[in-house]
Amino acid sequence: MEELIEKVNNLKLALEESDIILKIKEENEKIEKDVELLQDLEEYQKSHNPQLKEKIIQNKNFREYKKRETDCNLLIMDINQRLKKELNEKKGCI
Repeated sequence: MEELIEKVNNLKLALEESDIILKIKEENEKIEKDVELLQDLEEYQKSHNPQLKEKIIQNKNFREYKKRETDCNLLIMDINQRLKKELNEKKGCI
């Protein structure tokens, strides 16, 4: 069990230092500094105005963040597939 915990901790450290995670954090910081975008997002949550949605989608910081988010989601899917494969292979050995 300790070996598993150690491997999970190593994975977490590797992910924190990975380009994908560093880039999404960088894009998130840009969004946090984009006052207009934050105001638009807040207003959209209240109104669901289609024109406002289009304005948000056209925002460069928002688009870059969504690209990085997609990269991160693909990484998560890849990790899950590998774990599932490993667990299924190990299950056969028991």
